[in-house]
Amino acid sequence: FHELSPESRRNRFFTSSEPPESLVDRMADSSDPRQTLTLLVHRFRTDDVRPVAVASYMAVNATNAEVAFAVADTFQGRGVATVLLERLAVHATRHGFRKFQASTFADNHAMLEVFRDSGFEIRSKTTAGVADLQLSLTMSAEGVRSSEERERAATAASLAPLLKPASVAVVGVSRDDRTSIGRRVF
Repeated sequence: FHELSPESRRNRFFTSSEPPESLVDRMADSSDPRQTLTLLVHRFRTDDVRPVAVASYMAVNATNAEVAFAVADTFQGRGVATVLLERLAVHATRHGFRKFQASTFADNHAMLEVFRDSGFEIRSKTTAGVADLQLSLTMSAEGVRSSEERERAATAASLAPLLKPASVAVVGVSRDDRTSIGRRVF
């Protein structure tokens, strides 16, 4: 949360200041997923491990939970929140939740798009610049198709570097020995 831009903190916490430690502590406690669950996405680079996204739900009552997300500025718009919403929904339904609720600024178009494109039935009401949403965790047929299309697109994108490489390195070819197998193949 400390590395989010002031605008991203505003969209997540309704203020650009740092989140209260009590909220961070509450979200970090996933010991009882019937009350609270937080999922993290990390980026691994050599010896550097950095969190790039967090998604949480917190029980409002036995069947409803509040859901919220934060995605590092450089990873926004890449589908991370959408995947986290799908994963949170799976866990939430296992623990008896039937609905997610969320509040976001009405001008937070990126987050509204995540909810709209999720495939969950949504009810929303906007008051004083804040959109209050309720998502039914029962996936619609359109939601299943959307999820499968996102999975297909992600699989295709992950294979692109292998099938369409930007460059190729050839190892084992000798410039000196024209009779070596590597040189003959090359």
